[in-house]
Amino acid sequence: MKKLLKLLLKFYHIIIDFRLILYQSGILKIIKINTKVVSIGNISFGGTGKTPLTIKIANNLKSKNFKVVILSRGYKRKDKNSIKIVYDGKKFISNILESGDEPYLIAKRTKCPVVVAKDRVKGAKFIIEKFSPDFILLDDAFQHLKIFRDKDIVLITQRELKNSFFLFREPIKNLKRADIVIVTKVYEPSTLKRDVLRLRKYTKSNFYLCEYNILGFKNIFTENIYNSESFQNKEIVLFCGIAYPEYLIHQLKQKEFKLKKIIKFPDHANYSEKEYNILKKFKNNILFTTEKDEIKLDKEIVKNYNIFSIISDIKISKLI
Repeated sequence: MKKLLKLLLKFYHIIIDFRLILYQSGILKIIKINTKVVSIGNISFGGTGKTPLTIKIANNLKSKNFKVVILSRGYKRKDKNSIKIVYDGKKFISNILESGDEPYLIAKRTKCPVVVAKDRVKGAKFIIEKFSPDFILLDDAFQHLKIFRDKDIVLITQRELKNSFFLFREPIKNLKRADIVIVTKVYEPSTLKRDVLRLRKYTKSNFYLCEYNILGFKNIFTENIYNSESFQNKEIVLFCGIAYPEYLIHQLKQKEFKLKKIIKFPDHANYSEKEYNILKKFKNNILFTTEKDEIKLDKEIVKNYNIFSIISDIKISKLI
């Protein structure tokens, strides 16, 4: 099975590289948009931490009085072919099903306009006409070669650096297109520099480290924030629908939380009767979840549950 997967992946990467050649040769045209465009993407199929980084960059630019709009495809949203405004800078225009969970969370955390569009060029042109921004941040767009970007930021996790067989969207050598490579979700700091140096043969980009810090735990009903000490010696049930829950589990264990049960839902899970029936078994426990999951919960269904959303932030520092 592993040999078959490697063969299929190799064939897939040949197609990806052929497409890249078409763009680089000018046979396929790259469209330049009349504003600064920054892409935040990866070469794997998810779980690298693009959403927190997009939020961080948007808030940093916003604090410097730049007008920022985020453009995302809105993965798993309804009506995937339409262009929709998620948030216009003042109010939500689309609900979470229409926008997708990550664009909705980005809007909530940044208060910047957010637009979802499958076609990034059409979406960007719509944004220019509607918002006249200083910056457009492209969420998950490293493979969207049709639109020109001023900076290409690529995230890669430490597990991807260590794993000789990993399902990458495109060959790791294509990191040469990146302007900045950010290593995320480090669980073994002692080998980090050695792991990163393995990438030096693929790219001359600057390498940065993204560190995730758990700041506290928000009661999803009262919105009161609690620190880690509030849950010392208490059994915790963690539930989440994210691409790489292992790193979150690692973080919580590092803080010596007693994880009684870990419930892993599929990434981008829409909470339905099936998920609520599972959670119901643990309604009398302390439940931890992510902000991405919190925004999808029907608060009426879980109104008697003791649920806390994990509040975190990231810190970026230069590696090499």
